Amino acid sequence: MSVRPILLRNLATHLPSIEVLKVRLALRHTLHYALTGIRLLTGLSSVLRTFRLLVHLDLSPTSVAGGDVEQELNLCDEWHRACPSLKRITFPSHREWFHRFDRMWIPTDI
Repeated sequence: MSVRPILLRNLATHLPSIEVLKVRLALRHTLHYALTGIRLLTGLSSVLRTFRLLVHLDLSPTSVAGGDVEQELNLCDEWHRACPSLKRITFPSHREWFHRFDRMWIPTDI
């Protein structure tokens, strides 16, 4: 099922102990003001703030054009600031990023 960011916020409010979340974002009508490609996912920061225990965010089912290593790394840093418990992120590119003990994000291609 495709979800919109507002539904994710409601999930975080009503199910605060979520640690792993795998979603396909419905982006047709949301975040339309943002730049195209993976950068439009920047808007998730405000939603991720509401997840207090989220460790793994998997967006691999989401269809988003574009996205390179540098853009994904920037999103990892931004999302980690919003959600400090986040340690693993899987992007629509199927590249996974892991947050190491030294506060560095390391990519692993799947």
